Amino acid sequence: MTLTMSCVLVPEARSAEYARIAEDLGYARAWFYDSPALYSDVWVRMCQAAERTDRIGLGTGVMVPSNRHPLTTASAIATLVDVAGPTGYAWEWGPVSRRGWRWDNRRCAGGTWSGTSRRCRACSAGRW
Repeated sequence: MTLTMSCVLVPEARSAEYARIAEDLGYARAWFYDSPALYSDVWVRMCQAAERTDRIGLGTGVMVPSNRHPLTTASAIATLVDVAGPTGYAWEWGPVSRRGWRWDNRRCAGGTWSGTSRRCRACSAGRW
């Protein structure tokens, strides 16, 4: 069994440098918070980290789809793929809650959670 390490970063001015340091220390992945009311744009900060790193995986943990329109999210993912490469990123999304939610019925900027997921996956795969 191989043990891998990950870190969680606040998307701010120094996060790209912290991701580079984490990569130098052998971390496998750097997860960035997606809290636009509290921090700067997660996608911009991940792109900056991608420009300064070579191997570490980058991702959102957890992206909340109701914060952005699906097309905006798909465009951000496509930009990150362009900078980091097709295997250099991962993303998780959904509401963060202590209670179990039935995600399919939650409303968000682009419709339901499941509808937003389908649209983001289609857009990020180039199926506009």
